[in-house]
Amino acid sequence: LVDQQWEISLAGGTFQQNWIRDFSIKSAKLLVDKEGVTVRELVLQSGGGTLELSGAIEGPVSKPQFDLKGSFRSLPITQVIRIGDIKISNYLHGQISGDLRITGSTDKKIRMKGDIDLEEGDVIILREKWAILKGLSLIDVNRTYRRVDFEDGTLSFESYNGGLTFEKIDLRAGELAKLKGEIIARLPSQQEAADRLGITLTDGFSGNGFRLDATDSNSAQAMEDERMSLRRATGGGSRVDDLNLGESGVAQRANQATFGAESLDQKRLRQEMNVHLLTGSLKLGVPAAAFSENGKLSALYPADGAGWRWVDLKFNGEETFTTLTNTAKMKLLADSREREYGEQSEDSE
Repeated sequence: LVDQQWEISLAGGTFQQNWIRDFSIKSAKLLVDKEGVTVRELVLQSGGGTLELSGAIEGPVSKPQFDLKGSFRSLPITQVIRIGDIKISNYLHGQISGDLRITGSTDKKIRMKGDIDLEEGDVIILREKWAILKGLSLIDVNRTYRRVDFEDGTLSFESYNGGLTFEKIDLRAGELAKLKGEIIARLPSQQEAADRLGITLTDGFSGNGFRLDATDSNSAQAMEDERMSLRRATGGGSRVDDLNLGESGVAQRANQATFGAESLDQKRLRQEMNVHLLTGSLKLGVPAAAFSENGKLSALYPADGAGWRWVDLKFNGEETFTTLTNTAKMKLLADSREREYGEQSEDSE
């Protein structure tokens, strides 16, 4: 104890918060007093990479306020970027380096902002969960896009309020592909979720002494607060149609009848409010030779001065992670088929 402060040094053990999980503690130097905790140094390790943070944790133990910043080196993507119950490794895989800042309170919302700058040995891997890559593999007979390794480039990200933003994306996978732009994943409002399910919201039958009704517009704020509570932050997100209720046959049908249409709609709406919607615009660059055997595609997607053709990936809030880039894939394949039908028509003449 020095000047009414505890000086604490740590080595070994594990570190886990709702927003940073499964790290081992390499070392930590902390100052603790009645105002809170000053983090002089916190070095965490995971998957062969490191995360170094410093800053302050203030306020009462029940509602700590975080203001930490630092850097990370060669960390698995899944240890830095999280969004609800989405399995990020299905869409992004690899290890990354960059700078990170963590602010906010655990009883409300934590904001994590980072700038990624890929270093030697780092890689961001995209696979065919990105439907556009499957489409490209079908068209380009000389290359495969089943796995695209971006080993050079930068991007920024921010996770907050249940959403995730990637912006200033500028990545390159050798001579195979480039990726630029931004993409935002956000949770829908009650009204948006109801519209997607075809549910008509009531007005004035929830709150003020009435039981919370998920299908009543007066419960919108309460439902948004509920889904962002720590209890729900690590779960939820599947549509009720995809749920296994643990019953089958007659028992399941009888149970659904008991619930009734109103109760089922409430459950479906709660689940739909946890399905992330995608907005933004990306451009995927492929070598000019990728469409060399398809004159129609070569005309629709002209090469730039550096020898790259660019495929637009637009997200207007209708796509989810489940249908990621499916619209762009279908358009690309449709453009390709137009070329084939056009040639057949010309031949028949």
